[in-house]
Amino acid sequence: MQQLRFIHFVPFFAFFFFSLYLFTLPGQSIPQIGILELIEFDKWVHAAIFSILVSSALFPLKRNVANKKRTHTIFIIVTVLAIFYGIAIEFIQKYWIVNRSFDVLDILADSIGAVIGYVFSRRWLKKIGPDRNRGRNQN
Repeated sequence: MQQLRFIHFVPFFAFFFFSLYLFTLPGQSIPQIGILELIEFDKWVHAAIFSILVSSALFPLKRNVANKKRTHTIFIIVTVLAIFYGIAIEFIQKYWIVNRSFDVLDILADSIGAVIGYVFSRRWLKKIGPDRNRGRNQN
């Protein structure tokens, strides 16, 4: 088992602050492109951001926790925290960001993205356990 260090979480923190920056941009700073509005492109972006956010938080954790049940609990907690982050962002946009508004569909997209990140991370956990699959035939 590898010792967990802050350096392992640098991608998560970098992406977290990048997402916070994007979510707190004033409304007039966000380009309005007609065709992208038709396909609800911003919802896809929300889902992708939260999927990457959860995956980048869980990736270093999966290598460090030897107990799979404990790992599963930690994964659930991180996913739920990400969903609460998405909800909080919507309230921040509604009350403190100029020309931004609260959107329940953004919360739904954030939640779906967080769950997708969780599912991908769980799949990694099955493929690469704490012992890094040593001694197992990889063919």
